[in-house]
Amino acid sequence: MWKVNLKIFFKESWKKYGFVFLMVLVQCVGFRNLIQQYNTVNGQEWKLHFWDYVICFFQGTVPYTQSEGKETFNIPPYWSLYLIYFVLLIGKLTGQLSKKYEQQMLLRLKNRKQWWMEIHLKIWLECMGYLAVTAIAFLVFSFCTKSAVEGINLELLKDYLGLEINKNNFRIFSMVLVFFVALLALTYIQYIVSLAINAVTGILVSIVILISSVYQIHPFLIGNYFMCIRQMMFAMDDVGFLTQGAVSVGIIFFMAVIGYQILKRKDLF
Repeated sequence: MWKVNLKIFFKESWKKYGFVFLMVLVQCVGFRNLIQQYNTVNGQEWKLHFWDYVICFFQGTVPYTQSEGKETFNIPPYWSLYLIYFVLLIGKLTGQLSKKYEQQMLLRLKNRKQWWMEIHLKIWLECMGYLAVTAIAFLVFSFCTKSAVEGINLELLKDYLGLEINKNNFRIFSMVLVFFVALLALTYIQYIVSLAINAVTGILVSIVILISSVYQIHPFLIGNYFMCIRQMMFAMDDVGFLTQGAVSVGIIFFMAVIGYQILKRKDLF
């Protein structure tokens, strides 16, 4: 069963993830051109690295309450488009599985517990596939532009992006891991809401979480974990990467338990 699901997943992935690949490349080209212009005007010789592109893409923004009202709707465009597209992909997946006909057909082949385990597999595959394509896009662009894979230009991040990073407290692996676990948590929330109500409501709930996270910084608004700025702000407020990951894992566990209870009692006939 799992091998069949994996084959289907990889066969269909290139169709839906092509937009993500293209979006990352467009953002990288724009960022590289801006840096080249900045170097020309200011006489700098900044060189970009793989992680510079990644951090720029997921830079995020300071909370609206701390931006002194200078921006009325300060949601990062590429960041929001990237996550909203992911929410729509999950919405399409949950929409297919939430149809009673599809559910009845599944239950003819397996029991509810097996079906629930298959849902877990689909959720994990979607999250890993989305992030894998994103990473490949950054790597391809870095390779084509001969950008170093290792290293980070801290001076560039500070002077151009306004990110003051303490090198001793900067943990790339921890930030990526928190991002992945938070993406899983968001997916579980959306799926369980879709299972309990419908797919459209699940999409709306996820979008509300993301928008709320832009305007407010709080550990339980997991949209904050998708922004480098917010992750570092949490770390400075003694909400370390371990705590951030623990919050997301707690949400995943809670939603998984709730989802299984809903599935056991759901009337499919």
